[in-house]
Amino acid sequence: MRQTVLSIVLEVQPASADRLRGIIRQIRKEEETVQTDADWYYDRLRHGVPLLQFMSMTVCEDDRFDPVLVIECNFDGTPGPFWAQLENLYGDKLRQMLCCCQRPRGKSGPLFDHVTAPDSRAAIAPLLEAVTTWPAVFHIGNRGLPRDRSEREAALYGYCQNRLDTEPDLRAKPASGVHAALRTGALAQFPWLSKTESPRISQWENIQDWLRLGGVSSAILCAGRATSAVRDCLGFGAEIRINLDYLEEAEPRGPAGCARDAMLRSSANVFV
Repeated sequence: MRQTVLSIVLEVQPASADRLRGIIRQIRKEEETVQTDADWYYDRLRHGVPLLQFMSMTVCEDDRFDPVLVIECNFDGTPGPFWAQLENLYGDKLRQMLCCCQRPRGKSGPLFDHVTAPDSRAAIAPLLEAVTTWPAVFHIGNRGLPRDRSEREAALYGYCQNRLDTEPDLRAKPASGVHAALRTGALAQFPWLSKTESPRISQWENIQDWLRLGGVSSAILCAGRATSAVRDCLGFGAEIRINLDYLEEAEPRGPAGCARDAMLRSSANVFV
């Protein structure tokens, strides 16, 4: 499962900084208020945004600059579904937070105006996706492990630990006997144990890793008549942090002709 790490960085209107902090504190208070002993902190967020792995909201201050809102997110899959889930949960508060920020420069400015206009009901997710940026440095502690699998394995761990704590005879068995007894019981409660898990790092992600490790910062893709479909799938490389360009031949000339055209388009000195 692909994991994505993105940040939203927006300058804050100085006069609205305290209001923005108050909105963030209110979100935290609501998430940390539990109704029953069976509830956990942030249960609403956990259930409302099932793709989320980690998120932080911070108002950063510096005497020399205006305050800055930084929202850091680590989630499973692609950005679109994640931002949609987050809007569905926190839509009104996210809009209030954005209204405390300054209009971003560039192409996202008109979209920001539309979302933050008085009484606006415009979708927020497209704006969130438009103003995101890849962090210069990030770390994923357990790469490729989707959140649903983490939760399944946590439940399995709790089951095994509970049996070990409450069944003294089980602890007296040799390791192989403990494993057999735990697995027999667990299979009835956790049927997914009998299935093969999908690879945590896909072949495509592995290819990206090797390209970046080899210092490949840009690539020209020649896919013939499939070029448009490939471009629609991969875009221009922002999500994989490799600049992608495309070359579509007017008529088929074989790999050599395509490679020659790619070389003429690029200013690089080394071609692979």
